[in-house]
Parts: sequence; structure tokens; C-alpha cells
Amino acid sequence: MAEVQLIKQNYELAAELYVAAASMTPEETGFHESTWLQARRLMELLAPSAEEYGRIAKVYHACN
Repeated sequence: MAEVQLIKQNYELAAELYVAAASMTPEETGFHESTWLQARRLMELLAPSAEEYGRIAKVYHACN
């Protein structure tokens, strides 16, 4: 769901959904790394603003 919102460039909702997913499985670091990689790849194509990128990045930097 978060990826769909990311593709739709709804970064705020995407970040909320990523937070919800990450909080359900805090010990699953491999999952978080994989999800963050996918999000970064999508954002490379979507070219969000630094603020929008930061909303998503913040989720996964908090997981580490």
C-alpha cells in the first residue's frame, strides 16, 4: 500500500503507511532494508522534493 501511495506521489500518506508497516515488525531488519531500497528506487524515478524524500527516509533511518 505504501508503494502505491509513493507512486501516486502522496508522500505524506506513504510515509504513514511505511511507519505502520515498520512498527509491526521492528526486528525484521532485512525486510526494512529491502523496502527502503525499493522506495529509494521509486523515488529516483519520481524525483520528489528533498522534504518529501526526507519523510520516507526518516522512517528507515529510525529503524536502524
